[in-house]
Amino acid sequence: MKILTLIIKQKWFDAILSGEKSVETREVRPKSLKKYAVIKDLSTGRTYDNYPDLFKNAEPNNKGFEFVPREYDAIQFWVGYETNRPGALVAVKKAECVPYFYEDDGAPIYEEFEGQNVQLLDVDYHLGDVLQKNNC
Repeated sequence: MKILTLIIKQKWFDAILSGEKSVETREVRPKSLKKYAVIKDLSTGRTYDNYPDLFKNAEPNNKGFEFVPREYDAIQFWVGYETNRPGALVAVKKAECVPYFYEDDGAPIYEEFEGQNVQLLDVDYHLGDVLQKNNC
């Protein structure tokens, strides 16, 4: 089973356990891309898990690139960093990359990373059943 470990606040943890919160959203920054997603070259099918490799090896193409979420079977949520903290293992139903766009014109939102523009995005994890609870 492939498990993603995330730290969250108590209020969000409680909302997940109660079923009130069914989607966990994480912002994907250039330094965290490898944890949450890969970039797929639609021309060659090759995937890149960091921007430096993409910049070094990918050729411009007319098919473009897409963000693909890393596949996880479950998320291990922990509340804070203390010893004996509450935690829960929660199944992931699906994950999707959600790029940022400007509301007024729908243009992608970019930031500069290592001299290149990279698109900003979130990954949404749609949560399933609570598989295990710890110290709850």
